[in-house]
Amino acid sequence: MDFRFTPEQDLYRQSIRQWLEANLEPRARAIDEAEDGIPTDITDGMAELGMFGVTIPERFGGLDIPDEERMVYAMITIHEIARADMSMSTPVYTLLTIGWAYIINKYGTEQLKELVLP
Repeated sequence: MDFRFTPEQDLYRQSIRQWLEANLEPRARAIDEAEDGIPTDITDGMAELGMFGVTIPERFGGLDIPDEERMVYAMITIHEIARADMSMSTPVYTLLTIGWAYIINKYGTEQLKELVLP
């Protein structure tokens, strides 16, 4: 079994790493010390890059990636966020692995998915 990233996974990793290094990492300490939550411009940027949609199919607003690779992309996302700001990786980990969108996508009926997912 080959455990290396596919070219598509590596491109995703590189693109989010570049954004996180430019936008989150320089502000990480100030964000953590302010204890005022995650700034909207950071969450908006992460959402625009698809970081919150890796576990959701494209038809519901997620990324166009193979279903069997969704958790790989989630772990890439969490790892890269942790590189930039360790404390921010925990809520994103929770969102991507046990958050309501993940659970509904994995276990919900089609009707529930259509009603609830973005």
